[in-house]
Amino acid sequence: MKLRRVAITGIGISTAVGDDLATNIASWREGRTHFGEVGAASGLAGTAVKYAGECPEPPVSRLPDRKVKKILTRKDVIGLVTALGAASDAGIKPGTQNFDPERFGMYVGAGSTQIKDLTPYFPLVRQCVQDGVFDSLKFGSEMMDLVNPMVVLQTLMNNTLCFAAIALDIRGVNSNFMDFNVSGLRAVGEAFRSIQTGRADLCLAGGVASPVEPFHVGTGVNSGYLARSAELPWSASEILRPYDRQRCGTVLSEGAAFLMLEDESHARARGARIWGFIDGYGTGSDGPVEFMQEESAPGLSGSVKRACREAGVNCDGKLYTPDLIIGHGNGVSRSDSVELYAYTSTMAPGTPLASIKAVTGELGEAAGVASCIAALDALLCESVPPTFNFSAKDDLLGSHREITSSISSQAQAIPGVRQALVTQRSFLGISCSLVVSKA
Repeated sequence: MKLRRVAITGIGISTAVGDDLATNIASWREGRTHFGEVGAASGLAGTAVKYAGECPEPPVSRLPDRKVKKILTRKDVIGLVTALGAASDAGIKPGTQNFDPERFGMYVGAGSTQIKDLTPYFPLVRQCVQDGVFDSLKFGSEMMDLVNPMVVLQTLMNNTLCFAAIALDIRGVNSNFMDFNVSGLRAVGEAFRSIQTGRADLCLAGGVASPVEPFHVGTGVNSGYLARSAELPWSASEILRPYDRQRCGTVLSEGAAFLMLEDESHARARGARIWGFIDGYGTGSDGPVEFMQEESAPGLSGSVKRACREAGVNCDGKLYTPDLIIGHGNGVSRSDSVELYAYTSTMAPGTPLASIKAVTGELGEAAGVASCIAALDALLCESVPPTFNFSAKDDLLGSHREITSSISSQAQAIPGVRQALVTQRSFLGISCSLVVSKA
């Protein structure tokens, strides 16, 4: 079977910076973060977490129907508006007859809902616990009488997928992934695969990150995953330090990022603008690991090799040479270290490496897709984005030094750049890698 080439024809992104693509691109070129002190509404006030990235409230005018605001949670409103923005950027609108709804698919990475959205269940849960044992039969039989049925609909993980599909008349292949931080990039990869193999002509794919809330804090802070920002002497913009010797944890951010993927011939037939192409996709797993206890990342190494091999990235022996890497780099000490170690066994020394998370924060399910957008911009500008807060004087990474020597807090010109590797890791050792190329 002849595989089809897959183009990227639409982009949508929402972060704490805003929901405008140009504004977001400028922020990670210039290092403008929008982390703010957590408010009382978040429930984080007084905890070790002082800063987070929270999106501006999406305008109701951008929703397909004002009534959905009453149904959807904040996370899904942000996701829906962002997904529709990517479709609009691609020139895709229902009724325009420039696509077949049956050949239009959607893949989304969207996981946990907010604990506060589940509070209507709490009184019933208390009633169903007798002598420390939860009576699930009683819970199921009494739930519809005691809990508003709308709550069930509001807390479905796939609401962004559902409501975007309704708004855009998407009737083709679809799936919702719940692999934590890797979900969005996996959604893009699986959409790529569906178009490549002829299961769809176009797919909307991306990720939606959950709002920041106390549920994340306990385990996150104690494990070293989240920065104890309330105890640090730095400003909000200095907390998240990807790959740096002073890295001390990440900063959570809410947001969403989506791409419109399309068979190249389909895109050209309707005169669509092409932002770039996807050339290769790979996944991998480290196997059973405890949270934040990994010693290496063989899953990342495997995903990098699979994506680069499929994309035809130049290989010198066992080491690949993409023009640049937009990495996972989230400022978590152990995570950054095993990521860099994986690159030493898969990437040629001196391959330019950058992370945009010092600016975007840890965007959860949307993080890998945001990195894809950064990679497309880097290819267009022929410039590696800065890794803000990184210090080149890092003597603590030992064998990783050949990789870290290519990281810079300043933009790096790379004339003639053609392909970029994007990587994303998740909890429990799941990794995804994607190779994108210039249009």
